[in-house]
Amino acid sequence: MLDDWRSRYDRAVAAHSEEALLVIGREMLAWLDQGSALGNWLSEGTRELEVIGGESPLSRALLAAPWEILANSIGFLADDRMRRFLPWRRIGAENAPELPIHSDLAMLFMASALEAQHDLDYEAEEAAILEATRDPSSGTPLLHLTVEESGELEVLGVRNAGEGRFDVLHLSCHGDIAPSGDDGPPVPILLLETAEGGEDRVAPDRLVAALGQRVPRLLFLSACRTDQLGRASDRVAGLPGRREGLAEASMDFDPAPRRDAGTTSVSPDLSDSLARQMSVHLPHVLGWGGSVYDADASAFARALYAGLSRGQSVAFATAAARHAVRDAQAEGAPGQHWHLARLYVGPGGGGPLCDGALSPRPPRAEAGQVFLDVGKRVRVASRAEFVGRRRQLQKLRRDFAAGHSAALVYGIGNLGKSSLAARLADRMTGHRLAVVHGAYHGLAILGEMVRVAKLCLDGLGFAERAAFDDEIKEMTEAVTRDEAMLFAAVRFLLEGVFARHPVLLVIDDLEQALQDPAPDQPKVEPRAGTRQALAAVINAFAAAPTRSRLLLTSRYDFSLPDADGRDLATGLARVSLVPMGPGERIKQWRAKARAEDREAAAGAIPAALLNRATNAAAGNPGLQEILTRPLLSGETADAEAAVAAVEHYRATGEHPTEDNAAQEFFARVSFETYERALTDTERLALAAAAIFAEEVPIPRRAVAAAAAMLGVTTPDPALDRLLALGLLDDWGHLAGWDGMAKLPHLAANPLARPMAERLPPDLLAAAADAALPELARAWRDAEGDFPFDARGVAACRLALTATAPEPETLEAAAFAAVLFLFVRNGIAPAALALAVPALERLSAADHQPDPGLLGHLVNAASQAGEVGLQDQLLDQALGSSRLDDRIRAQLLGLRADMLQARGDLDAALRIRREEELPVYEALGDRRLVAMTRGQIADVLQARGDLDEALRIWREETLPVFE
Repeated sequence: MLDDWRSRYDRAVAAHSEEALLVIGREMLAWLDQGSALGNWLSEGTRELEVIGGESPLSRALLAAPWEILANSIGFLADDRMRRFLPWRRIGAENAPELPIHSDLAMLFMASALEAQHDLDYEAEEAAILEATRDPSSGTPLLHLTVEESGELEVLGVRNAGEGRFDVLHLSCHGDIAPSGDDGPPVPILLLETAEGGEDRVAPDRLVAALGQRVPRLLFLSACRTDQLGRASDRVAGLPGRREGLAEASMDFDPAPRRDAGTTSVSPDLSDSLARQMSVHLPHVLGWGGSVYDADASAFARALYAGLSRGQSVAFATAAARHAVRDAQAEGAPGQHWHLARLYVGPGGGGPLCDGALSPRPPRAEAGQVFLDVGKRVRVASRAEFVGRRRQLQKLRRDFAAGHSAALVYGIGNLGKSSLAARLADRMTGHRLAVVHGAYHGLAILGEMVRVAKLCLDGLGFAERAAFDDEIKEMTEAVTRDEAMLFAAVRFLLEGVFARHPVLLVIDDLEQALQDPAPDQPKVEPRAGTRQALAAVINAFAAAPTRSRLLLTSRYDFSLPDADGRDLATGLARVSLVPMGPGERIKQWRAKARAEDREAAAGAIPAALLNRATNAAAGNPGLQEILTRPLLSGETADAEAAVAAVEHYRATGEHPTEDNAAQEFFARVSFETYERALTDTERLALAAAAIFAEEVPIPRRAVAAAAAMLGVTTPDPALDRLLALGLLDDWGHLAGWDGMAKLPHLAANPLARPMAERLPPDLLAAAADAALPELARAWRDAEGDFPFDARGVAACRLALTATAPEPETLEAAAFAAVLFLFVRNGIAPAALALAVPALERLSAADHQPDPGLLGHLVNAASQAGEVGLQDQLLDQALGSSRLDDRIRAQLLGLRADMLQARGDLDAALRIRREEELPVYEALGDRRLVAMTRGQIADVLQARGDLDEALRIWREETLPVFE
């Protein structure tokens, strides 16, 4: 019986059938209430249901049953706002709940985002949590959020141990069920990340060990299975593909990404198994019992943490969070997964996590300046302020682990290269840090390495220390006479002191040691006074077989020819820093506000001005810090002036002349140096890259095609030069999609675009004509689809810029853009702004668009309130010669939806009965027949024919779903 309920529940969830869930919930409640055993429980103000389980098969079946959907004749118990329904599962013996000790909460949040998997929308989770846990009257945060950016178990353990006990640990990641290897039961695992970015399969015992004695009072495992991903070309992040017709667009449409990136069946074993095992050690464990929409997860998290931060018990806050998901459903959000949250209670669980009557946590210490070097010249982001850069850190760790002795991090000014070096040093815990900055001659490099070496020798006796000092004195004198001797001195240290205590030597802001870039110079080279010292140190690290590593940071990539003409810089591992994405920009802003204890002030800043500041900075962390610093200080007018200055530069290329904060950035970056370095040919190549949408990496061959059309006879050298200068962002090799081969991608840096040649409309269109076929070859899959993400939007914009785009390409790009903008993100105006001109271009080319595209646009026009456009698009779709019977019926279903929404119930009912339903019956599609009959019942109910509507639901619709 328990297993039967569970199986039927899984099928009902997969079919999105609340009617079937109600039937199961009523059966479960009737079973519990045999002989009215529940007595007065059903009428109590708070109906607590504690399911106690162990490891026996019966206990596991009890724990796995979907108690959250218990229902009576009125509906789900969870929907009753007057009588709260609080179900939870207890593991182990009941004991007194732990008492809270503060009035506010402390949370540690970590997301794992493996490159090979669909990224979870964890940034939306962070935003939802922060917004929900503010005091509505004062804006003061009721939750202290600590975000761990690494995705690594070891680093998580260090953060947990070093910052006091957290009330909540929120883990957002993928997971799996793995065989035990010894014929035991399967083991649930979390898919976290290694230091190098690989997959770390973490079983519950490793997670418990990493947390140590300071276990959180609540562990929220926002984890899901990854082994049942949907088809890449037909279903990505829950979105329908072009060839699925309108089955999902009109009636059965999956409108939002799930937490498992498109799994169509529920896999609750992961969450249940993890939560059951973890709750042996923790007071509370909360997890998802299956695939969950991102929108549902965010709505749930907002309400959950809002309740917890106001002193509600975990069970009570969980019940309130279910209500919030139901409320979101009433407002048009998916809301179908309100019942999938599973709460497990372990030792010390059952009570609230904070109490408003207690004192708050001590305030954070005032944010102080953090520096990379001991001389305090290199200001860097603190651990609390640092966000993102996960992939770059992982690549550096991979390269160093693979045997690279030295690496170069480069990119345009203020992208955070020094801060990245600081975080790398944090992660390389077994290495001592040495930093060279400002002076790059041999004695400066040797002096810094000697300083760190002496720290490693503190335990030596007087005689050994004296001998070392004598050797260092001789080496220093030798380097003073001849800088070439630095090679021997550095190698001596690497193979001596640093063989036991490896060093990470950071040579920061290396562009100060390089010549100014000049036209037609492929790469800059070191100045005469630094060339020999840099060659010596790079060669010494390459020659010494130790674990010590060298990291160089520079605005430019560089070359370093030796006497034999070999480029000593060729062997450096390279990491190009690129601008932060929109989510990371907001995270940087919030992290800065938290680090300075100004979250309340940050909440009062006008959203429009904050958005302008982050958009103007274009993902440059240093510029964003400059533009938002006055906002945190309440200097709104100064911030407005600085933002306007940067906006003016990006629009015109003119540098600011008025005295404001933006001048600080322009003085640091010195765009004049870049401008003097560019040839006319390179400006044209930069213009070719600038024809594409911002913030979307573009296949290099598409940019090269556009450059060639503009007259760049050999595009590759020009593109290489722009990449070396950091004016083009190097995104490395990225896959098109659907497992296609990886190709090099790049993008014009947003702050470098004003340096590009200004193209007249005819040249702009000609460049788009040349680039579009290459873009399509790189990004379209075997079935012709563009990716359903920002790349689809970029492709559509490029196609609309072109003179005569190939109709199939334009249609595919428009479809991808609509799926991303409207279907996934609900931005109807933006989708229509691209798609309507695309339809006009297709009509001019006598090309009938895919009816599926038109069907989505009908819904978009409805959401945007464009009634006339909605009718026009539907008429166009129904007049298409590309319709088959199924799609025509589904379009008619859309028309019936429109008529019903406008109150024309008779016409809607006629279409349902006479035109739509007969098609599905002829096709033998029982599911669509049942759904259409259910919609007929909805119309009858709206007309007041309740008996007939109820009969249809009971006799014709519900049995099919069950």
